[in-house]
Amino acid sequence: MEKAKFEVGKTYYAHSACNYDCVFTYTVISRTAQTATLEDSFGKRSRRKIHNDGAAEWILPQGSYSMAPTISADRALEDGDEAEAETPAATEAEEEKDRAALPSNVIDFAAAKAKRDEARQLEAAKDHFLNEILPYLSKETLSRLAESMMNGDKKSYQAEMARAFMEATLRKA
Repeated sequence: MEKAKFEVGKTYYAHSACNYDCVFTYTVISRTAQTATLEDSFGKRSRRKIHNDGAAEWILPQGSYSMAPTISADRALEDGDEAEAETPAATEAEEEKDRAALPSNVIDFAAAKAKRDEARQLEAAKDHFLNEILPYLSKETLSRLAESMMNGDKKSYQAEMARAFMEATLRKA
């Protein structure tokens, strides 16, 4: 069995240790017996030592650290292939399911950012209501608004809220 070697002009890939959907690709620009010059997908070039495990050559293209990607000579992209073709295409529902299945010590940054943005929007809406609308409402309007909210009828509450905004706008003018 012949061991896999890096070839000039070929592109090799590795999946992130943290996120399988994150794929690193590197093209071998030149090589010697012990080093290879690589170019990443952003055009950044670096020269790295070629290691050998007996079955294939491998390189640490970003250096050595705990979650560093490792490209192996037996993971070359064929002509016309995309690294993303290796990754499973997930639908939005599957991604939501995956997020729900995350262990409690894993942070889903996209979900955390969306939650933080929603909280900021709610806080801004509350401040707008308290500062720009509430001071201009009559006691009767406030009473109708509170009653519709307590009844739990969403449509009547929305209608009362719309009336309240109109009343405040008219009184401010």
